[in-house]
Amino acid sequence: MSSPKIIVCGTCAIDITFPADATTLPLQANVSAAGTLLNTAILLGIDGHDVTMVGEVARDTLGGILLRHLQDNGVNITSIDRFSDGGTTPIQLRHTSGGDIVDYGRYPDQKFDTVWPRIDPDDIVVFGSGFALDPRVRPQLVELLDNATQRNATILYVPDIASSLTRGVTRLMPAILENLETSHVVFTHKSDIASIFGAVDARQCYRDKINFYCPTAVNCDTANGNLELMHPGGYSSKEISGISTDSVSTQAALLAGFISSMARLGLTRRDIAGLHNTTADELITRTLSAVTNH
Repeated sequence: MSSPKIIVCGTCAIDITFPADATTLPLQANVSAAGTLLNTAILLGIDGHDVTMVGEVARDTLGGILLRHLQDNGVNITSIDRFSDGGTTPIQLRHTSGGDIVDYGRYPDQKFDTVWPRIDPDDIVVFGSGFALDPRVRPQLVELLDNATQRNATILYVPDIASSLTRGVTRLMPAILENLETSHVVFTHKSDIASIFGAVDARQCYRDKINFYCPTAVNCDTANGNLELMHPGGYSSKEISGISTDSVSTQAALLAGFISSMARLGLTRRDIAGLHNTTADELITRTLSAVTNH
């Protein structure tokens, strides 16, 4: 059986991280690809998967650098829209001591528009973050997800909502619930469970809030060192150890490991809907192994 194609739909951005003790110029900064979904696509490309990124960047130097970085790491960029009317590729500024992310850049006024990748049965489509909630992007994205559903692809939703959006989460809930209902798996971080659903316990949140819409949920709890998989047939949990506890890099690594494990186990949407504990345990074990051996 051939391996499925993986289509990742999300924001394409640059991260600039400043030292915690920075008080004046000049200073040293670390520049890297930003966001869980973008880094997940890169990790899957490095791992040898057939992965396509769906997103957008400006026709500027930073946009070109980011596209070359994706290509250099094995990611297909033919479904990334390059806009001319607007600011530079969005830049996320972070401080190593924590705090809110500051977003810079200006998107074009026109709606997001790109060439859809080909989607075949049992391909894996991953989407989420603020990209999936942006009114300018959403109509095109919903069409792509409808096509993926009709083509019998497996759809995985990653909320990954920034703190700037969680303050208005009530307004976003209809779109979030629609995203859950579209999906076969939802992959959350503990912060998503708290900020979106106001919950503390992932299993309780799955039973009360998620299961009605989406049959399978994976929760990454880096604070307590657990990776949990909840499904109609039961529950599986493994300890996260031997990897960084940074929430962004860890979530990207675990998400990439989970998707890679799904693909290499040959699990389809039908398998995900009918998981039993033995397969769930193997899936979680392989996910952690993929991360620690990367």
